Amino acid sequence: MPARTSADSLHPVAAGVVILRNRFSIFATPGVDRGRPNRIPMTSHPVRTFRFLIAVLAFGLAGSAWAESAPAGALSQHTLDKHTAPVLKALKLSDSTQVAAVRSAVEAHFQAVDVWHRRVDSRLDALWADWSKARTPPHQDETKAAAIGAKIDAIYGTFQRQHDAFIRQLAAVLPPSGVETVEDALTRTPGLKRTYDAYLEIVPTLTESEKAHIHATLVVARDEALDTLSKKEQIALFKKQKVKVQEYIQSEGYDWKKSYAAFVARLKAESAARKAH
Repeated sequence: MPARTSADSLHPVAAGVVILRNRFSIFATPGVDRGRPNRIPMTSHPVRTFRFLIAVLAFGLAGSAWAESAPAGALSQHTLDKHTAPVLKALKLSDSTQVAAVRSAVEAHFQAVDVWHRRVDSRLDALWADWSKARTPPHQDETKAAAIGAKIDAIYGTFQRQHDAFIRQLAAVLPPSGVETVEDALTRTPGLKRTYDAYLEIVPTLTESEKAHIHATLVVARDEALDTLSKKEQIALFKKQKVKVQEYIQSEGYDWKKSYAAFVARLKAESAARKAH
């Protein structure tokens, strides 16, 4: 399916219905959506479903500016090449048709991302500042930060139609593993795998169920991080989900602060040992 353009924009309410219809179809056929048969079913982690509900309820008829006609993207070819190069390098495709299709999909997506962010960044910037402030001691308030995070999710939810179109384009020419390779290449800082592996090191006694929950939460971070050109914002999107992971680990009976402190101490000791040799 081609990437969303101004010509095929839907009315905000209609777009909301499409989004919800597509999202809830996952519950009937877990793993089929977005061409990922091995993905953890959404029923095990309903965060993303809640995100879409927030988006539709919060924006309603007002919708997002994205639902209206948008100007063509203004990113230079040089900028686009910086995003497509690591993707194509990671995929190692030998089929020129696949290369062209992936390049086209990535370039179109980031042109759309640029247009959308120019419309919503004033709100996002203010919300990120508030979120960071709410999490800063001595007046740290995680409940307030979570509420602000939900507003950030709502804004990102208004871009979901283009996000899903991008993933469908990739899935049309790549296997599920290839789609994930693209996602990982575009969000390698901080990256899902590196972040997930760190949690397994910090808390090595996690159960398989706990690991699955943590992985699913980080998938949300990766999905959101596909929709920004800013490395700083990608890191912030991962951080927002990492806060949830750490709260979850604590709720499962682990001492997160103690585990993290021990992990840091171990890294320092290993570093000192390497320098000594």
